[in-house]
Amino acid sequence: MATRPSRPAQPPGAGPRRGAPPGTGTFQPYTYENHRRTATKDETLTITLGDADQKLDTWLAVYDAEGNELDKTDDASEDTRNSEISGLEVKAGETITIEASTYYTIDSGDY
Repeated sequence: MATRPSRPAQPPGAGPRRGAPPGTGTFQPYTYENHRRTATKDETLTITLGDADQKLDTWLAVYDAEGNELDKTDDASEDTRNSEISGLEVKAGETITIEASTYYTIDSGDY
């Protein structure tokens, strides 16, 4: 099994911006975004994060309702700095939290 990447530790005072809608936005230094989602049916998800110019080195992690990590990723492949989690199976009624950020928490920019 491949080893999943670890992100550098968050500095003191870093924390989430909750409630931001998924889609597009701007990361500020030392912040990350949490998006909660409850599945309405059994499904297999693909979650991507990045920017077309690959100026940001993005980071994704997914947690279940109890806060257990289900998956995490830095780069989707060796050819990109964008992140992708694919093949994530969720059951109807299951709630997940998607944590989105930059790999280096001091980075900022649009996604």
